[in-house]
Amino acid sequence: MLEFILLMIILDILMKIPVGKPEPEAPAARNDYDNGTADAYIKHNSWEFKSVDDAMDFRELRKTGWRGNAEDFYKLKEEV
Repeated sequence: MLEFILLMIILDILMKIPVGKPEPEAPAARNDYDNGTADAYIKHNSWEFKSVDDAMDFRELRKTGWRGNAEDFYKLKEEV
């Protein structure tokens, strides 16, 4: 019991010691999910679909091994 109390006192003291530097205040325009890689296919809206049904059809087509983006999907859809 005495060892447990001593351990808790030591841990309490150690928890009050600051470690490292605090992170500076984040500006309002900071995007926490941006890792610095600007993907061109997202910026050029090549993955935007006209409807949810088209997105689901695209998903099924991708499962078969077809490679392409939404623009290719709509070109393929117009041909058929």
